[in-house]
Amino acid sequence: AGWGAAGEPLHRALLEAAPKMVKAGVQPLALDCSAPLPSGKTTFERFFPTKNTSSDEPFFFAVANRDPPRTAQIKNPLSPESLVKFATLSTEIPSVSEASSPGSFKSLCVKKKICAVFMYPGSMSSKDLKAIEALNQRYRRGAF
Repeated sequence: AGWGAAGEPLHRALLEAAPKMVKAGVQPLALDCSAPLPSGKTTFERFFPTKNTSSDEPFFFAVANRDPPRTAQIKNPLSPESLVKFATLSTEIPSVSEASSPGSFKSLCVKKKICAVFMYPGSMSSKDLKAIEALNQRYRRGAF
């Protein structure tokens, strides 16, 4: 069995889902959301200020691609399959975008914190597209 903060047992569904999440490329983690962060705020205060923290129910969220955390809207009964589905959908790698106009270039790249632009004449070869997709997967923090 796994254990969370203060020796509390981790939720059974998370323990059962963890190997499937890892296989899908998602790293599961248990976090004490009531513990203070370096800022002095708790994870709840920093990212989920409207969350009812007095509940004993497990709270699941996913973080990826420098996006804000996404909370799970999981129906009871909680199953490992529903957690794996939530985690994989919430952490998908963004697709490579093609800017076909100045407006789309601005929204797809200029307004992003990190962006990589590949310029090419005519149509892109499948070999080049595969190389860009590999970079996109490796450097998820940027926009391609």
